[in-house]
Amino acid sequence: MTPGRVNLRIYQGSTFSQMFRWESKSITYATIQTIQKSAPCVIRLNPGYSPPPPSWRVRVTGANGMKDINLDTLPDEYYIVSNTYLSGSTWDVTIDEINSLNYGMYTGNGALSWYEPVPLAGYTATMQIRKSISDTAYEVELTSGSGEIILNDVDKYIQINIPKAITTGLTFSSGVYSLELTDGTGKTITFIQGNVTLIKEVTR
Repeated sequence: MTPGRVNLRIYQGSTFSQMFRWESKSITYATIQTIQKSAPCVIRLNPGYSPPPPSWRVRVTGANGMKDINLDTLPDEYYIVSNTYLSGSTWDVTIDEINSLNYGMYTGNGALSWYEPVPLAGYTATMQIRKSISDTAYEVELTSGSGEIILNDVDKYIQINIPKAITTGLTFSSGVYSLELTDGTGKTITFIQGNVTLIKEVTR
């Protein structure tokens, strides 16, 4: 697995929080029962499909009538799921960023698709920040065992939290970090890495 690359900005004296999601290569195509003309837009899936987790990225393709919602010709564009609700035997998926009030009337077909999340059960996580890769001492170390890294296998997210008590004491200007995940067999991967910029505190 090639690690993702995300650069972080930490504000000295403030709590830092960053959420990541781990997508697999498997794609679910959930056929659509109906799409409301509403703000925000609500997409009802056909029975038999479970929805993506909240805040997951999704695409709508092939919907007839409401063609403005389709991303068929925009392969790198996604919507972000806001909420999901079980309505009888079907799931409603709400997407806050879509106002479909002025779209055409949905007349059938189409699919909501997303990359399946990687299960996080059994994983542990460790993250270190160093001034440079060659430095033997780290500036910050976070672990899932100590609670600063949350591995949520229900909503499928990885969240990094650096409390104010730690960021207040940071003095470097820039650095590097990596986040490693270890599964139940002991196999470790570098999930994400990048540069870190510390924005110095003014109000203190």
